[in-house]
Amino acid sequence: MERARRKIENEIAGLQQNLEHLDRRIQEHRRHLDGTR
Repeated sequence: MERARRKIENEIAGLQQNLEHLDRRIQEHRRHLDGTR
C-alpha cells in the first residue's frame, strides 16, 4: 500500500516537471512568434 502511494507520488512529480518544461518551451515559442510578427 505504502509502496504504491510512493510510486504514484513519484509519477506525479515527474508529470509536474514535464509540465514546467513544456510551459517554458511554450513561452519561448510565444516570444519567438511575437518577434516575427
